[in-house]
Amino acid sequence: MTSAELADLCQKHRLKFYSARSILTRFLDFGCNSHGLTKALVFLASNLSQEREVVRRRGLPWGGGPRK
Repeated sequence: MTSAELADLCQKHRLKFYSARSILTRFLDFGCNSHGLTKALVFLASNLSQEREVVRRRGLPWGGGPRK
């Protein structure tokens, strides 16, 4: 597997993890992610923002990469 293939696979699975369906499924696990109003709001805010971040960070080197 090349580094490009690995990057594409990681991107695919991150997008799947942060999809609306996945977020809703994990949100409805009341014992873990939405136990109380504050936890539920934090969970939703952090997960909904991460989907955009996954797309925005596409192509950036992991670990910061070399500084220019």
